[in-house]
Amino acid sequence: MFSNIKAVNILTVILQAHGVRHAVLCPGSRNAPICHNLAATGTIECHPITDERSAGFYAIGLSQAHDQEPVAVCVTSGSAILDVSPAVAEAYYQRTPLIVIAADRPAALIGQLDGQTMPQAGALGSVVRRAVSLPEGETDEDLWYANRLVNEAMMDAMSGGRGPVLINVPLHEPLYQFDEAALPEQRKVTRIESSLPAGSDLLPRMVREAERPMMVIGHTNEKIDASTLNGVAVLMPVFAESISSVGGSALNECAYALRRSLVEDGDSYAPDLVIYAGGTLVGKETKAFFRGCEGCATVQISPDGELHDVFKNTTMVIRCSLGDALRNLSGKAEEGESPDDDGEKCKRRKEFTRRWAALEQSIRQTCQRPATRFSQLQVVQRFAGQVSQVGNSSAVRLVCLAQRRHAFCNRGINGIDGSLSTAAGYAAGQPKDGHSLCVIGDLSFFYDQNGLWNKGVDGRLRILLLNNGGGGIFSRFEGLKKSPARSRIVMARHDTTAQGICVQNHVEYRQARDMGEVEQAISWLTEDYADNTSKRARLLEVLTDIDEDAKALKEQYELIDKKTWQETGKP
Repeated sequence: MFSNIKAVNILTVILQAHGVRHAVLCPGSRNAPICHNLAATGTIECHPITDERSAGFYAIGLSQAHDQEPVAVCVTSGSAILDVSPAVAEAYYQRTPLIVIAADRPAALIGQLDGQTMPQAGALGSVVRRAVSLPEGETDEDLWYANRLVNEAMMDAMSGGRGPVLINVPLHEPLYQFDEAALPEQRKVTRIESSLPAGSDLLPRMVREAERPMMVIGHTNEKIDASTLNGVAVLMPVFAESISSVGGSALNECAYALRRSLVEDGDSYAPDLVIYAGGTLVGKETKAFFRGCEGCATVQISPDGELHDVFKNTTMVIRCSLGDALRNLSGKAEEGESPDDDGEKCKRRKEFTRRWAALEQSIRQTCQRPATRFSQLQVVQRFAGQVSQVGNSSAVRLVCLAQRRHAFCNRGINGIDGSLSTAAGYAAGQPKDGHSLCVIGDLSFFYDQNGLWNKGVDGRLRILLLNNGGGGIFSRFEGLKKSPARSRIVMARHDTTAQGICVQNHVEYRQARDMGEVEQAISWLTEDYADNTSKRARLLEVLTDIDEDAKALKEQYELIDKKTWQETGKP
């Protein structure tokens, strides 16, 4: 029988999955559930050592005797973790995969004169490759987080240069209930240290073994050769957003339709393998869709080897660039199907790719229908294909909906600060007879208005400022409408325009309050001269109504709800 504490059971399963066969156990009350579980597995040999100062070094010796296998050392809460620190430091410089597991009191008791308590999570400082502290709750989110943290720690202990890690486990009472008959199934995440040379068969083999593989590419600025990307698209559906260097698609809108059962035989669109590369995805529907695909495994392409478990089902991390992964897959596509490939699987993959392509094309055509009311969406649709830089929040969501061409966006942190300054720097890198168009919202623009004050701002910078008098993205949240703080505080409603800022910074300025005035200003905003470096930057401020903007976006999605996209042909 095993512990009733779910985090302890998760820890036990993942230690086994990553090959821990020996554990050094020190006595204590707080760590008793962990010790009990390790002893109850039957697959982990337990070595009782009373003194933590000796236990850590004893574990190093066990690892040396077993070809540098990972060995766990489990201590109770309080100063016990400090007593194992000399051994941890030795393991760090020997590159020994020592797994320090420290039981802890609940966070609320730390510093409250409760027995055997101290801040443990950072107690081993810089001589561990990673230190994690497991969540105390038992919600689905907590349990996913616990799984991810233990996997991250084990991957760091075992891959690369190897070394010690700390897994801190806060435990609530009751501690001594052992009623679980079996340990739960848990996901193991492995890391592959590889640059994926063109001759590697790792990814192509995974694709051949899958029936419904897909590639999803998040935020990335890495330049990718179009022929390489097309070679991969022969093997499986490849989707990205406009903030990806490979260009955008209507994946988020397809996910919207699939999650609402608007697509005939919608279950057949769920992948069994996702190869995920790049950074942030803007679309919440996309993330929710892939998180809900049962039986789907994600392989993450990660240049730094870090686990970013976007879809909450990652099973492998491959340390390589997006370009390496694409070239690896494209090279295998050029060779044709392997002789050992299952012919029926190949047919199903091709049908899966065809269906996704048809669905995406139909929904994209619907989403690109011109909005019927004057709004930020209608304006962005008019400039679609010309945007090079885009601010965060509503602006990037509109550009992703309307434009397929890649647009740069600061999605690393997703903050509103610095978008205008980044656009100014990008424009300064353009040819003297070229320009860069930045689409930005009002709060982002006013926050970063000093980006216009800097030297080097000239006629190569063009700005489409979407001003609806506040943080428009917050107008979509139904629950927020009940708050009296919604308008003045959360949405930061205002009556400010950019005219004075433009005068102050010698920026040419125009204003538009309807689509007719926008049309009149388009050529002014986008035309080029022989030498734009001798001209002044230009800004078109479009003033819209925040409620009309929300209605326009809602109406666009209602076209999907009403299955208008099926008019272009069923996938």
